[in-house]
Amino acid sequence: MGSGCGSVDPERAGSRSGPASPGGPESALAALGLPDADDETLSAIARRATVAGETIHNEPFPVDAAMVVDALRTADALGR
Repeated sequence: MGSGCGSVDPERAGSRSGPASPGGPESALAALGLPDADDETLSAIARRATVAGETIHNEPFPVDAAMVVDALRTADALGR
C-alpha cells in the first residue's frame, strides 16, 4: 500500500534517535529521509494525511492539505 510520498524510507520514518524534543535533527525532514523535500512530495504527504477518516480531522478546526504543507515546512525550519 503506497502513499505516493516518493522517497520516504519506511525504516527511518518509524524510528527516532532520541526522545521527542522541540528542534534538533529529530524534528527536521532530513531525519525522515526527506532532506530536500519539494512541494510535490510535501503535497502528496499532506493529501494523504487529510483524506476523509484520517485522525487529523479530530482537530477542533478544519485542516486542509495546504495547512499541513505549511506545518511541515515550519516544523522543518524550526528543527534545523
